[in-house]
Amino acid sequence: MRHLFAIILLFVILPMLGHQIVTLPDGSKFKLNTDGTWEWVETKEPEEITMDSNIVPLYNACECALEKNEIDEFTGYAGTSTKKEVIRNSEFWRVYCSAARVEDTYVLALINGGNLVGCASPNDSYVILKFTDGTTLKMPHKGNIDCGSKPTFLCEINDDMEVLLTKTVAKIRFSGTERFKDITLNDPKIIARHVRCLY
Repeated sequence: MRHLFAIILLFVILPMLGHQIVTLPDGSKFKLNTDGTWEWVETKEPEEITMDSNIVPLYNACECALEKNEIDEFTGYAGTSTKKEVIRNSEFWRVYCSAARVEDTYVLALINGGNLVGCASPNDSYVILKFTDGTTLKMPHKGNIDCGSKPTFLCEINDDMEVLLTKTVAKIRFSGTERFKDITLNDPKIIARHVRCLY
């Protein structure tokens, strides 16, 4: 009889309770569903980016592959990052792209998989994106010095979001401590897709 009462409780009472909204100490919220799943609740309006109405966005939200989309348990910061994706492949080296957001800071990570340029140094290293319309965007490396076999160039993109969301990239120039290397992308829309996934 006790088991029957527990089953009735689970199937009758709990669905009547509906979902519950939980607020974390940093003010972010998530919804606990009756089926045991949860989802984030938007607590603020996302920053609106004004785009020319003639420009068609180059992304599809269904194309997002996220590595991380969570709140850090120590700092309370909300963070999102896309999975690393190959943007250029050859027999001897690969170049990867990823994008990340921590709170209100947006970063594009470009990984030079063959170390063809030396180190990525915050003093003199940068990346230049050449768009298919012929314009360019120079982004300095903002991370620590990286002299490994796959130096990562970290570029803050907060001020360049509209450009990155609406243009296609033809080539990337990596300029490290020893030399520069130009690469052509496999997919000109790949950077716009990664940046869009951060929203």
